[in-house]
Amino acid sequence: MQASAPQDFIGLKTFGTFAGASGITYILANTARKLLKWDSPWPAFLSAEIVAFVGSYLLGNLSSGGQYVLAFLNGCLLFLTASGAQEGIAGAARPAGAVKVHGKGPVPWVKSWFG
Repeated sequence: MQASAPQDFIGLKTFGTFAGASGITYILANTARKLLKWDSPWPAFLSAEIVAFVGSYLLGNLSSGGQYVLAFLNGCLLFLTASGAQEGIAGAARPAGAVKVHGKGPVPWVKSWFG
């Protein structure tokens, strides 16, 4: 029996899963940081909130004030999850004894969001 290949990598159903939404947040945040050369955790937080609200909207879960608060809190959870992944990957990619440097210039894809 052959395993079926997925029809698409990221689809509308992806927003409804925690792993998918976290992955989308991770990709959007790092892409925004790289393209905008914005070495800050703000692109990651904004990406997480956008993913949370778009996902909630697509699933039809934004009909009351409480659901907007829940979408915001889900965005915070997505941010923390994606930042944990980023910190783990960045820590593994950084050579031992490397000095962290902040400032203008190229923003590498694998770099700590927090400094």
